[in-house]
Amino acid sequence: MIKLLFYPKKGIKLGEKIPRISSTLKDVTVDLNNLNYYNKVCHLKNSPNLPILYPHVMAGVSQLNLFSHPEFPIKMLGTIHMANKIVQTKPLPIVGNYQIKSRISNERYFNKGIEFDLITNVFLQDEEVWTETSTYRKNCKFQTNQTYCSTINLEKLDDFKTVDQWNISWKLGKQYATISKDFNPIHLSMVLAKAFGFKKDLAHGFCVLAQAMGKIHRIPIWPCTLDVIFKGPSYMGRNIKLVHNPKNKERFDLYAENNHRPVICFKLT
Repeated sequence: MIKLLFYPKKGIKLGEKIPRISSTLKDVTVDLNNLNYYNKVCHLKNSPNLPILYPHVMAGVSQLNLFSHPEFPIKMLGTIHMANKIVQTKPLPIVGNYQIKSRISNERYFNKGIEFDLITNVFLQDEEVWTETSTYRKNCKFQTNQTYCSTINLEKLDDFKTVDQWNISWKLGKQYATISKDFNPIHLSMVLAKAFGFKKDLAHGFCVLAQAMGKIHRIPIWPCTLDVIFKGPSYMGRNIKLVHNPKNKERFDLYAENNHRPVICFKLT
């Protein structure tokens, strides 16, 4: 994490290709204590199968290692996690032997920055069972006429109704950091978050999203696809509200307290 946030990076110029760094984890098994704590923190019920977002936790350290690799040119401090697409083909048993592959891919330049993808594939007995494309954006100015275009577009929710609402615990940042090994200081301390330009400490977006998934109470139909757009911060100690349009039961938005725009939009199909 120190390398990730503070070590210098060479940067990138318009048109340059990000080195296609990759990582493979073999013989990965589920840490049951970590999974049970994840379920408790994210308000999920224990199950014989993994929650759809938990493979992201299993791949987390490997993903962070890619970003801190000496050949990766972009400093992640100030880089924004914009969107995620997850495709899961079947239930993933908590007792299993997994292989996880992560790689950097697909840089896209626009006039105010660069966007790139981190692709993660999870295999069970040589069968690909879970795939994630995480999209990140680094704001900087390039001399190009190309304007930003999101990789995921979700229709706007109108006439929505509240599914559930809850409070983001003051302890959530430290709790989820223990689970995910993502000890970014903006999630751990109000003082440190302010030092990095935020109003106060932020909840991990994937943790808030996992809590929302636990409120839906829907049995997945496989294969299952989850499209997510992260649009704004959720602060510790604030209330959060999950809404959807009854006529469009696949689409959900999350609203943080005092914010009239959704902070996370997602679609579960």
